[in-house]
Amino acid sequence: MMDLKTARQQARLSQAQVAKAAGVSVGTISTLERGIHRPQPQTARRLERLFGQILTFAAEEGAVQ
Repeated sequence: MMDLKTARQQARLSQAQVAKAAGVSVGTISTLERGIHRPQPQTARRLERLFGQILTFAAEEGAVQ
């Protein structure tokens, strides 16, 4: 398991590339990486399929879930 940003960086992908592959906006990827929001279940599944592993999404206390 690893967090989204680490997985993206290890895969040498940009936020734009990940967003396109997952069907979400670049802003969504950015907020997920910064822990501002947690992903919708279908988005989490798409991202996990993209990277081939379980990802962790740690939203900060008080963040929108």
